[in-house]
Amino acid sequence: MIKLIDILNESSNTGERIQNLNNRIKVLRDKISATKSPEQKNKFQNTLKNALQSLSNIKKDHSIKAPHRESIVKEGLYHVGYNKGRGQGTGVFKDSYSSYKDAKKAVEKLEKQRGGSYNMIAYYVADKDGKFVRESVNEVGKLVYRINKSAVEAFIKKYPKVKEVMKAIISKNKDVKKGYKAFINFVNKNESYLGGRPERTDSKNFGSKVFYKYDWNGVGGWAEVYEYLYDTQNESVNEGNWSKIMAGVRKGSQSGPWTIVVIKNKKVVHQKDVKFRDTIPAHYEDIKKQFKGATLGIEDGSGQMVYTEKI
Repeated sequence: MIKLIDILNESSNTGERIQNLNNRIKVLRDKISATKSPEQKNKFQNTLKNALQSLSNIKKDHSIKAPHRESIVKEGLYHVGYNKGRGQGTGVFKDSYSSYKDAKKAVEKLEKQRGGSYNMIAYYVADKDGKFVRESVNEVGKLVYRINKSAVEAFIKKYPKVKEVMKAIISKNKDVKKGYKAFINFVNKNESYLGGRPERTDSKNFGSKVFYKYDWNGVGGWAEVYEYLYDTQNESVNEGNWSKIMAGVRKGSQSGPWTIVVIKNKKVVHQKDVKFRDTIPAHYEDIKKQFKGATLGIEDGSGQMVYTEKI
C-alpha cells in the first residue's frame, strides 16, 4: 500500500512537492463542496487538514513566505465609451468598473441624464481603449477569473475523456456552478473513466482508497478546466447567434435608427431604439433575457423587419 507520506516524499524537488500538495488540496476542497454525506465530508476534511499542515511545514522548513497581498491591486476592467455620430469621433471616460453590470448601469444613467432626440451621442460599455465590449456569458458566478489557456488545452488533449464529460454536462447546464457541481459528482462516482493514474492510499482517517493523479502542468484544477470549456462553448453559441442577427440587419436598408420589438400574444409589449448598428447585438441580448417566451424582431429605419426570433 502507498501511504500519504510516501506520495509526499516521492519527489525530492520541493517545488514539485508543493505543487502536488496544492493540486491535492484543490481536489479535496472540490470534493468537500460536492459531497452530501456528512461522514464522507468529515473524512475529506480531515485529509484536507493533514494536507494543509504538510504544506505549511514544507514552506516553514524552506522559509517560503506568502506574497504580500497589499501589492496585489485589482484594476477596473470596464469603462464607458461614447460615439458622437456622423464621423465626429469616439472616446472613453476615465472612470473604470470591476464588472460589466456596473459599467452598464453607468451607461444607462448617462443615457437618462443626457438623452433626448436632440442628442445623437451613443454610450456603451467599453474597454480602456474605447473598444466596444460584450457581456461575458457568465460574468456573474465565474468559477475562476484567470485561465492558463495553453495549459488547459494541453491538459484536455492529454485527457480527452475529461473534455467529453464536461462538454456533455455544459450542454445541459446553463448555470456554470450547477454544471460544475454535477461534474464533481461525476468525478466522485466515476473518476476512473477520466484517464488519471490510479494510486491506492492507506490512511487512518478514511481507510484504503484509490486516488487518481493527473499531469496538471500549470492548470489550477478542475474548476479552471470547466470554466475554460464553459466559456468557449457558450461564446461560440453567442457568436453564431450574433452573426445571424447582423446578417439580417445588413440585408435591410442599412439606415437607422433600428428598433428592437418584443411581441407577445400578438401585441407589442416593448420596443427599444438603437442608434448605432454595431451595438444592436448587445441591446438585443439584454432584451432577450427579460422576455422569455416572446418573439423578438428588428426593424430598420425604413420600417422593414430584418430579423425575427422566437425566444
